[in-house]
Amino acid sequence: LGSGFMDPNSDIIMPRNWSATKFLCRMVQSDKHRLGERILKKAEELIPSATIGDLHFLYTAFIILLKKKKDTANMIRYCKKLIALSPFSKESFSLEYGDFGAKSPRNLGYEAYAIYLQKEHLFAECVVVCEQAKAEGLKGEWDKRIVRASRAMERS
Repeated sequence: LGSGFMDPNSDIIMPRNWSATKFLCRMVQSDKHRLGERILKKAEELIPSATIGDLHFLYTAFIILLKKKKDTANMIRYCKKLIALSPFSKESFSLEYGDFGAKSPRNLGYEAYAIYLQKEHLFAECVVVCEQAKAEGLKGEWDKRIVRASRAMERS
């Protein structure tokens, strides 16, 4: 099969050099049998051998899964883990993925947490989170979120 293998649930070819954690995260994203949380828990057991990139993908997969399940408390917990990892992600991605990884990564932890804060009317905290993400140079519409939260703060 050349340099990769096929995921039976999609048309995506996954490189053979993917770690076990990255593979399990990909399987969760294509999960149709409610095994996602069990798969991610297994991947979490691999953390001692995981790279920063592995952790980034693991926490992102948890956030996506928990958001679908409407498990807000645990989703926020993983958002905070991903946010704490963020300062190390860019350098790690650059080492793991070369020029492609040197580009500013998307951090779903910041995005999901900012959305949650805005929905909970915690506008000041939302502005702080968005400014932190913007300062780290992460992809996202941080200026728009800051303006929206600031306007909402003024109205309340």
